[in-house]
Amino acid sequence: MSRMGISRVVARPAARALLLLGLVACHAEDPCGATSPQCKGEGRCTPQPGRCVARSDEACAASDLCAEEGRCSAREDRCTVISRDQCEKSRACSQEGRCTPDDGFCSVKSMADCAHLARCGRGSCKLEDGRCKDRPYNPDNQEGGCPCGCDHSEKMASELKKSPASVAEGAIQRALIAIAEREDAGYITWAMVTHRRRLLATSQDLLGITPGGRGVPLPAKPAMPPSSPRLEGDGLMVRAELMVHGETTEPVDGEDKGIRASFRLGLEISNTSSKTRTVAPPRVLGDAGFPVSTWYMLGSDGRPWDGKLEPKQTRQVNAIGYLDEPLAPGALAIAEVQLEGLRFEVKDVARAHWR
Repeated sequence: MSRMGISRVVARPAARALLLLGLVACHAEDPCGATSPQCKGEGRCTPQPGRCVARSDEACAASDLCAEEGRCSAREDRCTVISRDQCEKSRACSQEGRCTPDDGFCSVKSMADCAHLARCGRGSCKLEDGRCKDRPYNPDNQEGGCPCGCDHSEKMASELKKSPASVAEGAIQRALIAIAEREDAGYITWAMVTHRRRLLATSQDLLGITPGGRGVPLPAKPAMPPSSPRLEGDGLMVRAELMVHGETTEPVDGEDKGIRASFRLGLEISNTSSKTRTVAPPRVLGDAGFPVSTWYMLGSDGRPWDGKLEPKQTRQVNAIGYLDEPLAPGALAIAEVQLEGLRFEVKDVARAHWR
């Protein structure tokens, strides 16, 4: 054996001892300390023989896992998820739609989860393989279908401007009445609201007529049905009614057009306090996905309501949108409404479209 080989076998016991002392000193600095990756990153701040574990809710709540994944509570030596609130405050929810607790983690379980994503507004996403994915764009049905001229709203407005005034006025009034009849029956969509506002603008431009409001009077007593839930709290009194219309097809211009499932959440909101306040639009959550396209006061043309309520004032408003998931007439739709500090459940059996 060479001298070099011998030196490798018996090499420098003093140096080896110093190396071991260095390793002991390094570990003695507390590998589970507040600045360590185990503690700061994963909430594992409590030392155990040979490892670091999570034993404190406070340590989990201060960790990167809480902010990123919603894992903010200590259970069985690790940080985990124990409530929906933890998921909803995490980046997993705001960036990926993983907002529902699932065996200690945050997962995507329904279109209500996808509704947390900004890019998923107005039905632009679908739930597939446990992920929120972009829904393919359909240029032939941009407004969700409409049996009252909404599908060719811009074309109709352009043609009316070329028509005799009496013809244009009659056509506009008939379309406004058709939308109002559906609205009064509880069937109103973003496409109808958009069409109505375009017709009213055309009437002003072409005829110099500003009918005011929606252009058609409201029924004598628009009121919430007696069976509608009534809640009070946070300085508000609220009554609500959900009405859902299922997905179907209807003849439009001689062709069958797909009509997406839609919903109307009727709300009667009273400010019971002595101060003026502004109410934010409601969030509507459910397995079918209920993203709110807009909300507006009954009797208006449909422009978004600013939510302002004077002391003791009551407003009746509609919050409307298209469902994210197909829903056939006859299916049960259940949703949770979050309005300021109030939370309540509403439900409806999906109806066939009003004709």
